[in-house]
Amino acid sequence: MLITQRTSSGRIAKGSNLRHGLSDAPEYDCWVAMKARCLKSQHPMYKHYGARGIKVCAAWLESFDNFYADIGKRPDGLTLDRIDVNGDYEPTNCRWLSHARQQLNRRDNTSHPGVTLERGKYRADISVKGAKHFLGRYLTEIEAISARTKAELLYGI
Repeated sequence: MLITQRTSSGRIAKGSNLRHGLSDAPEYDCWVAMKARCLKSQHPMYKHYGARGIKVCAAWLESFDNFYADIGKRPDGLTLDRIDVNGDYEPTNCRWLSHARQQLNRRDNTSHPGVTLERGKYRADISVKGAKHFLGRYLTEIEAISARTKAELLYGI
C-alpha cells in the first residue's frame, strides 16, 4: 500500500517516500524488533533467536507491507508470538497473544504441570490453596516429576 504525502495543491510532496504510513505504529516496532533479534548478532536477544537458527520468512524480510498484510493490526495488550517456539517467524507460525499466555509457550516449559527447566535444572513447584510451594531443583526431568507427583499425593491434588 503506497501512501504519499501531498501538498495543499494536491501535488506529491518532494521527498515523500512513505510506503505504509505506519512507522509510528506498534506493528512496525514489532517488525523491526523481530528482524533485529534474528539478524543482528549484537542484539541482546540474538542468542535466543538468530543464534538458534530462528529466521524471518523472506516475504517479511522484504517489506513491512507483507508482514502487516499477513499478521494484521495488533489488538491492544497483545504481542507477537511464535506458536512453535523453535520455528521461524512466518505467517503460519505467528499470532498476536497476551504476555501471560506466551509464558505457557516457552522453551523452558516441560510437558508436566509444575515442572520447568530453569538455568539448566528442572524446577518443581506446586500450588496449594492459592499459595505456590517450591519443591526443589533436580538434574533430570524425571526426578522433578517424581517430586511433583509425591507432593500431589501429599496435598491430595
